[in-house]
Amino acid sequence: MASSAHAEFLRAASAKTASIDPRSLASEALPRRFVDYAIVLVPDEVISRAWKKLRPLQGAGIKSWNHTTTNNLRTTPIAASIETKAPNKSWTDGKAQLAIWTATHHKRLSMLRKPGRDHLQIPAMPLLIAQGKATIGIC
Repeated sequence: MASSAHAEFLRAASAKTASIDPRSLASEALPRRFVDYAIVLVPDEVISRAWKKLRPLQGAGIKSWNHTTTNNLRTTPIAASIETKAPNKSWTDGKAQLAIWTATHHKRLSMLRKPGRDHLQIPAMPLLIAQGKATIGIC
């Protein structure tokens, strides 16, 4: 990411311990794990101001931009999610993990819209599965 023109606005974060919280965001049984990494937005003045106005997640009791209350992901909006699979593992499981993770992420983002703004669409966000000898650096 260091070579990206947007490097000052993005960083990689571990999501290996992240769980969906509150669980009511999910409409199906949850796997034990979801994704390994997330690319998150580095909070700027606008995000920091909005954070002060953000209400706690209903059912979780604490604030989070995302569909997880894991500390390193609560205050930084997720822009992309990455699942990694070893060379000898099926990446089919990764697709299911990403699907549930993304569905709950979209549900959380839709909750952030102001009343009367339901016409606003959630932007497309990259979902990646890296398999084999991929190197992912975490800043």
